[in-house]
Amino acid sequence: MQFASLPFGYMIVVRLRTRFRVVSFFLTEWIPLALALKLAYRASFWLTILMLAGNFTAYECGHFFNDLADSAIDVNGDHLEGRKIGVAGFILSHFLVFIVVVAVVFYAKGPRFALTYATLSVLVLLAFLWHTTRWPRSFRFLRLFSFAFLYLYKFAPVIVPQVPITDALWILAGMFFCWGFWRVLFYTMVKFGGPLTASGDDFDPLRLLHLTSLVIGAPLLLSGWFSTPRNIATTVLWFVYAAIAILRTGTQLTNWRLTPEQFLGKGPKRAGG
Repeated sequence: MQFASLPFGYMIVVRLRTRFRVVSFFLTEWIPLALALKLAYRASFWLTILMLAGNFTAYECGHFFNDLADSAIDVNGDHLEGRKIGVAGFILSHFLVFIVVVAVVFYAKGPRFALTYATLSVLVLLAFLWHTTRWPRSFRFLRLFSFAFLYLYKFAPVIVPQVPITDALWILAGMFFCWGFWRVLFYTMVKFGGPLTASGDDFDPLRLLHLTSLVIGAPLLLSGWFSTPRNIATTVLWFVYAAIAILRTGTQLTNWRLTPEQFLGKGPKRAGG
């Protein structure tokens, strides 16, 4: 069985491809949420990480079928690049890992908790699979809204079982503004704009969208400060993601030393140092 057929293997080999992106992915997708729930609700950090891992194995199936779809070739190229990955082996390996995670969650937190987690993970996967079908692709902006829906509720299976539902909705909004909103803006420009050149150590001004989304979400996410657990969670999320965004953007700007003309896209880019 190919490494790309195993859980996490597909994302590492096909989508992320470099060590920097692999480390960056797990640090930005998993650590901030686990830390926020730990500090605000005293939720088990490692159980949250495990739930994120199980949810990811289901979500990764959506990535796989999206890339297999007939119209999966976008302006930046086909993610599979001719790779042949067995569907049966891929599904089986991911299903087994997901079942093991659900079993551990069942043992640690009980049947209701595990059932909520498993059900929401499956529902998010079904939403992703619908996102890959021809119907949303046939309407120009419908797929954009389905992508935004996925990034709004992507972490629901991990958050909803651990906190009150009203708090969960607030934290989901916090995750969206801190991490999902800029991805939606980036996705919009990829699908409806020209080809993007940013990759690896390259810098593109579009990376500043992350900082922009954090600024937009700041009045909402920081309004309650540390008054309630949900406000603690969103405040932690905002500060962690703000630090990540400033660090990543600042590092690339320092490496590139762009002139104003290059920053605005009016001049040739120079290779990073």
